[in-house]
Order: sequence, then structure tokens, then C-alpha cells
Amino acid sequence: MPSIKITLRCYRSTNFAAHFAAHAEFYTKEWARFAKKYVSRIDLEWFRPYIDPAKLHVVLGVSLPNHFGFGAMAGDEVYFTLGEEQMKKRPHSIAALLFHLLTKPMADDWFANNETFRQLCNRDILKYCTAKDMAREYIAAVHVMLYQLEHGGKLEKLLRKQKDNGLTYIKDVYDMFVQE
Repeated sequence: MPSIKITLRCYRSTNFAAHFAAHAEFYTKEWARFAKKYVSRIDLEWFRPYIDPAKLHVVLGVSLPNHFGFGAMAGDEVYFTLGEEQMKKRPHSIAALLFHLLTKPMADDWFANNETFRQLCNRDILKYCTAKDMAREYIAAVHVMLYQLEHGGKLEKLLRKQKDNGLTYIKDVYDMFVQE
């Protein structure tokens, strides 16, 4: 695995451990401020049917000012890296990232077994996606909307926003999901 060797070599040659240790106080303060300002506002208990909230870990990406962020699963733990600017613009970024990870099997099942859903996805392929990717986008978006609805969001506004983001049939998929 050359990329791991290169990463380890870079880590060692730059003496990153010493750099991190020298700036640990800064990272600790920034994380505490970020957690108080943004992470504390997320209703992590809402995710309990999907994952134990104690297994959700948010990492402040100090070099990600405008990036959407990213998430990854390691075993039964979920890690998110988010920038502060992103959290200002999209306070529900954690929900979006989480549901992109957790709803993939559900979306794949719906795509394989629900002809109406599959047809909508096939008609609504974004330029960077396959129909199966669209299925995953739709199912994740529906879950994010459910979270937002339970936390003060308005359905019509959320549907309009998702449609503006390229999910043409979001209302149809939302209706199918809540009726199931």
C-alpha cells in the first residue's frame, strides 16, 4: 500500500507529532469553542435508532473553511470532519453526512426493489451521478428533512431547497417514504 507508506513517511519527516503537541492547547481551545457553538446544538439523541450517539465523533477541520466536510465509518464508530464556515451555512451538516453513511443499504434496497423509485432516480441523474447514486442522495435527503422537520423546519421550504439542489422528485420520494 504505497499511499500509507507515503503518508507515514510524510508524518515522520515533518515531525507532525511534535507540531501537534506544541499546538495542543490551541486545538483544545478551538474544539471546545466549536463544540459549544455548533455541536451542542445538534440533537444527537435523535440519531439513536440509527447509531449510539456516543459513537458519533465530530472533528473540527481547521483547514476546511468552505468544504462541506466528510464522514467515515470505522467499525461501529462514525467520524465527521467539519469546518466552521460549513456549520454556519449548513447547521444540519452532521445529519446530512450521517445519513449519507447510514442510509446507503436502505437506498440500494429501494433502488433494487421499488420500480417507481428506480424510475424516478433514472430520470433524475445529476451530471456527476449514476441512478444508484441518485437513490442514495434521495434517501439521505429524506432523512435529513425528517430531522429538520422535528427541529422546526417547514416541509415546503425543505422540499423547495432539496429540489433547488437538483433532487427533482424529492416530494414524490418523501411521500413514498413517509407512507411506507
